[in-house]
Amino acid sequence: MNIDDFRNGFQKVLGEVVTTKFDRPIRDDELFSDYGLDSLDVMNLFLQLEDEFGVPLGEDVDPEVCNTLEKLFNFVDERK
Repeated sequence: MNIDDFRNGFQKVLGEVVTTKFDRPIRDDELFSDYGLDSLDVMNLFLQLEDEFGVPLGEDVDPEVCNTLEKLFNFVDERK
């Protein structure tokens, strides 16, 4: 998996988690909170990303550390 595949899956899952429609590109370095996600939304996002990519994130993922697409991708990439 590369960052582009992850970004596409992330955008799909993000649309399922957040009810608002994003009309701008998702930047790799943008904080999840900039998308209007609270901590519960982020945990829900992580759970859905586990299903989407088949990579268990479990309790090891820290939403305070993995708070951008790039950081989360790097975390997932290290675990596969």
